[in-house]
Amino acid sequence: GREGGGAPAGPTSKMVVRTVLRESHNRVIRKVAYNRTGAPFSREADPLESSANLFATVGGNQCTVYDGRHFGEYMGLVVHYVHQGEDG
Repeated sequence: GREGGGAPAGPTSKMVVRTVLRESHNRVIRKVAYNRTGAPFSREADPLESSANLFATVGGNQCTVYDGRHFGEYMGLVVHYVHQGEDG
């Protein structure tokens, strides 16, 4: 929404920085994808069996999947993939 007639709040306006990472590819992160399956996005899913805590980043020739819930105040690295083929 708007407060004081300013610009509308963006989707990240209520996010709080908990951890800052520097990924090993030293390039711009081109994509961040959040898992939207299971709880809390589905009424039928069991929150303890959900994978809604996972998100992935893509940058350079690398993809990294993180766990944002099971490591307290920190993010956990789940898997890191490096494509050894041609860049791009």
